Amino acid sequence: MRQHGAVENGNGELEFRRVRSGGVYRDALLRPALFVDRVQEIEHLASQLLEEPASKVGAKAFVQGPAGIGKTALISQFAHLHQAEFAGGISFLPPADLDTPAGATHAIEFISSRLDSQLPALVLVDEAADADPIALAVFLRALHDRQPLAKVILTSRMDLAMPEGCSTHRLSGLPDDALMTLTREVGGKGTNLDHLVPQLQGSPLLASVMAARARLGMNVNDFLAHLDSMTPSRLVGPDGRPLDPQGNPPAPVAEGLQAVNVDLVDCLKRDPDQVHALSPRQFEEFVAALYERHGFEVELTPGSRDNGVDLYAVRYEPFGRVLTIVECKRYAPDRPVGVELVRSLYGAIQDQGASVGVLATTSSFTAGARSLQKRHDFRLALQDWVALQDMLRDAG
Repeated sequence: MRQHGAVENGNGELEFRRVRSGGVYRDALLRPALFVDRVQEIEHLASQLLEEPASKVGAKAFVQGPAGIGKTALISQFAHLHQAEFAGGISFLPPADLDTPAGATHAIEFISSRLDSQLPALVLVDEAADADPIALAVFLRALHDRQPLAKVILTSRMDLAMPEGCSTHRLSGLPDDALMTLTREVGGKGTNLDHLVPQLQGSPLLASVMAARARLGMNVNDFLAHLDSMTPSRLVGPDGRPLDPQGNPPAPVAEGLQAVNVDLVDCLKRDPDQVHALSPRQFEEFVAALYERHGFEVELTPGSRDNGVDLYAVRYEPFGRVLTIVECKRYAPDRPVGVELVRSLYGAIQDQGASVGVLATTSSFTAGARSLQKRHDFRLALQDWVALQDMLRDAG
């Protein structure tokens, strides 16, 4: 089978790679090594995208569910099981590639270069709610024109207005017996967390994290106590907005997932490459947690309409408070951040009255971006993935 980007690694897992100047970059690791249940959901996706009459040109499916419920794992498993039916190739697209209409144009050019337009192909758009809505519409329209045989699966934490004919699959929590299987597989031989599974609210992500901690010899009851200690004022809802401390208390699963996000620093210390599998919001939470470990008081802004600022970081010095504003860009490794975003950040520094502005990214910066930063060396800082990994190594 001709494959564009989709390759089998040594573990029999489906990976997506981008190749640039002889270097290989991993966008995302698809088909998790441990995948349980979801048989019915995969069959529903297959009936929409592969079987007659649903296998019409341009068929699309939408998978919706809360954070940590397994949306990406589901579409990854589907891609692995049905890769033979997509001889034109399979492509995975993170939402950071659709942050502007120009980004959508770049993405469609890249995808068109790796998919065969004469054969059935599959395009996966993860966490589509984090993409710019105009950019997403531009991308889907251009994809239909350039790759008429490509099928599309989109995921999102929130409901989205999908094109006509797009089937919607709402993902709920895994049953307790499936979570028990998952915790035993992740935790290893002798791990028995069955009595704690009902507290996980069906979340496979939380189950995996808890089992992994148990495997490392950590006290799982202390971990659960840590979740209980999370205060609503430090939590955000599925739309990225802070939860009201005076409102109804959040469900335990929301607290647990936020705690998992706080622990991203520890996870990425062990495997820094996994940063490219994060959603843009998760990358913001990772940077926030990283700055907290370096002595800052940090406040995340809402997920939209943030005026060019993703988080505020304050540090107390002998001469007073220093406010740093941070803009985060979760870009693919081969997509550098351009000068226009640095110029926008400088404007935000003036508007917000901040001492310093930082642009943090999972990729790198263009020569123009670095040239502008040097002209404002005491007000602007650029942190590429190499610089963030230096902070990661030094984090307490």
